[in-house]
Amino acid sequence: DEQNRIRSTIDEYALNVPWWLVNRQRDLQSNEDAHIIGTEVKLTRKDDVSRLASIKTYRGIRHRSGHKVRGQRLRSNGRSGSTLGVQRKK
Repeated sequence: DEQNRIRSTIDEYALNVPWWLVNRQRDLQSNEDAHIIGTEVKLTRKDDVSRLASIKTYRGIRHRSGHKVRGQRLRSNGRSGSTLGVQRKK
C-alpha cells in the first residue's frame, strides 16, 4: 500500500514539474518525461549505453573502449592503474 502511494507520488511529480527537472526527458519508448528511481536508473543507463554502442555512435564507441566520453583529454588526465617511477642509474 505504501509502495503504491510512493510510486503514484513520483509519477505525479513528473507531471507537475517542468520537463528539465525530471531525470528522464523524452524517453525513447514512450516519448514522455518521467522521473525514475532505484534500479530503474541503472537499467535504463545500461540500455542507453548498449544502444549507443550497437548503432556505433561516437559516444557508444568511446563507452565500449573505456575512454572518456564527454570530450575530456586523455593523455595526462584520468590515468588508472599503478604508477611507474623513474629509476636512477646505478
